[in-house]
Amino acid sequence: MARKGFTREEAVQLRTLISVRVANHVIIPTNMNGGFVLQLLDANEMGNLRLDPSRRICSIVTNSEGELLDGWATPYRIEFIDRSTFVIRSAGKNRVFGDRDDIRVLGD
Repeated sequence: MARKGFTREEAVQLRTLISVRVANHVIIPTNMNGGFVLQLLDANEMGNLRLDPSRRICSIVTNSEGELLDGWATPYRIEFIDRSTFVIRSAGKNRVFGDRDDIRVLGD
């Protein structure tokens, strides 16, 4: 699968994990990636809602700060608009946020 496709799919899986946690009042929304992404990967109450490493070109990749990286080794941006609405962003192939190349997944 192309990097863009699996990055989008991974962001959708991440949206599901975050939405479940928000609905259960488990995570406190912040505008960062690392802290709660590792918590999502390790301590998901639902058990079956995990990022699937078999669907990646390589295994789940995080940087030294624990931030989940997209298919181009750029940290996802997770931005909360309010308590339950958020956007997951990948900078895309050019690794620059804020242009047409970005991959965005809305969560609510």
